[in-house]
Amino acid sequence: MLPAQAQKEFFINESLARLDMLVHTAIEEEISQPPVDPSEGQCWLVAPEASGEWSGHSGKLTSWQGAAWIFSDPVPGMRITDMSTGSSLFYDGSWKRLAAPALPTGGSTVDDEARQAIGSIIATLQGAGLFPEN
Repeated sequence: MLPAQAQKEFFINESLARLDMLVHTAIEEEISQPPVDPSEGQCWLVAPEASGEWSGHSGKLTSWQGAAWIFSDPVPGMRITDMSTGSSLFYDGSWKRLAAPALPTGGSTVDDEARQAIGSIIATLQGAGLFPEN
């Protein structure tokens, strides 16, 4: 802010709205067009081929604040939680969703204990939100 700056409250309000959107980010879901009736402070990831008011903002985070959408560009290393799937997304130039590895099958020697251990590890990582539930 600057001394004698006009409408300081708008600067402060937008700054706080961006902080609300970017700290401990959890999105409602990834969609390509604005929801019909958003609630104050809800956040979304703008999907590819966005339309309507979101046109040209693909890959950005957006939040409904007051009567307008606020958009923020992601930065490398950013992690968000998708509340609709319970999974995490990571940004490293583009958004990445991790997929759970397949459970082991086949092979010449069947080791049930090893397969159970691997299955338990995958289930634990899914429970932590690293991999989506199958």
